[in-house]
Amino acid sequence: MLTRESSDLVAGDGRTVTVQLAEWGEPRTVSDDGRTEYLEAFDSMDPAGKIRVKSSHDGDLIGHAVADSYSPDPQPTIDLHLAETAAGNDTLALIRSGAIDAVSVEFVPSGDDYERDGVLHRVAARINGVAMAFTPAHSAPILALRETPEHQPESDTKMTEAITPDAVTAADLAVFGDDLKREVLAAQPATSTPTHALAQYRGIGELTRDLINGVGDVKELQRVLADNIIANSPGVARPKFINDVKQTVDFGRPTITAFGTESVANGEGMSINWPVNANDETTLVGLQATEKTDVTTAVWNITNGTATLGTYAGASDVSYALLRRSTPSYLAQYTAALYRGYAITTDIAAAGQVVAAATAGPAWNPATGDADGLRAAVFAASVEVESATNMPATFILAASDAYIAIGGLDGLYPAPYGTQNVSGTATAGTLTVNVSGIPVIHDRFLAAGSIIVSNSSTGAWHEDGPFQVSSEDVEKMGRNIGVFGMGVFTDYVPAGIIAIPAA
Repeated sequence: MLTRESSDLVAGDGRTVTVQLAEWGEPRTVSDDGRTEYLEAFDSMDPAGKIRVKSSHDGDLIGHAVADSYSPDPQPTIDLHLAETAAGNDTLALIRSGAIDAVSVEFVPSGDDYERDGVLHRVAARINGVAMAFTPAHSAPILALRETPEHQPESDTKMTEAITPDAVTAADLAVFGDDLKREVLAAQPATSTPTHALAQYRGIGELTRDLINGVGDVKELQRVLADNIIANSPGVARPKFINDVKQTVDFGRPTITAFGTESVANGEGMSINWPVNANDETTLVGLQATEKTDVTTAVWNITNGTATLGTYAGASDVSYALLRRSTPSYLAQYTAALYRGYAITTDIAAAGQVVAAATAGPAWNPATGDADGLRAAVFAASVEVESATNMPATFILAASDAYIAIGGLDGLYPAPYGTQNVSGTATAGTLTVNVSGIPVIHDRFLAAGSIIVSNSSTGAWHEDGPFQVSSEDVEKMGRNIGVFGMGVFTDYVPAGIIAIPAA
């Protein structure tokens, strides 16, 4: 229900008040919430059968009006009957004094309302109440107050006396007021035109405003709003796809990288052969006893070492649908995975061949040894490498368990904190470990407990590949995709590959 105020009451002396409810077609600025204003004009009204009359919009019931007294011409007017109650008497006194000179209508909008040139026109507004007002919105003055004259002609005195009712007591007025309230409340639903709960809103903006601010008939409106949830609209709930394949780790080939690689060209067969100087060259030259006596002579032979290439390969049949419809590209991801698998397999092979070819050096137990003991063992091993190759050791390879044990030694301190007079460093932030000046390389593909001390001149990984191979599988509408390569570790100087055993 909306309320509209008017103006210009005319004071009088009676209990029947004739008021003008509005002025047809006159635009007036109104507001339903005290914040948003718009222009409104009345085109027609439809009064209820019995209309409530109140001291204010939220005030006491002071009387009533009936539809029979409503007149639309030339302006909409109606008679208000004020009850002989305290509130009714107070209202009459205010009207007589001129304090109240206007009324305000309470109405329910109809579905025929329309907007033209920025003015909202009310059509067949259902008038359910009239309230006294001080600040009018629409021009709706009180036109007159009517009552029986106080000085009647003498000829009518006997008739007046004959029809004068008994004196009205306060109790009678209270009963009358209660009955009137019940009649008004009982009559209202029957005479009011049903309207939709959203009829009070002129647009989606006003409705959204009240929903956000929690004002108006928000609770009732929320009960009739449909619930739209994402579970019922899977077509718009599109997932976010990440193109990087996670849990992909490239460990590289630590052992092969440490020793280095050499390529094997096409047509060079399946074996690697290299010349070996296995002579004791301390016997080649000796002291001549005297002039013209026999000098030292010895046999100097060049033998050979040999290793056979191993073949490493993997492949699968991939359908055309998977090749063409995948994002990210399945072919690119699968090919990269094949190369990573090739790297793992070949490094495992090389690590095993290195351990098999190594020469046992000084012992150090990762479970019980300390940093000083490890430093002493590494130094002795580096001397052995230098004796075999004329170069000291340049790297230490360690399996996972040995690497963890070395990194946790009390005598190895993190390099960023400054180290002096220590056996080495071990930094968890970079996983950089150094013992006696030699870097320790972690190779998880080495056999458990393995620690190898050497340099790159003692051996190499000879390799042909890896190569990507493919062929169309028309019968199954797919493509055979694989990777292929050959390789072997060649231990040129086994005496320079020193293994530090645990015991």
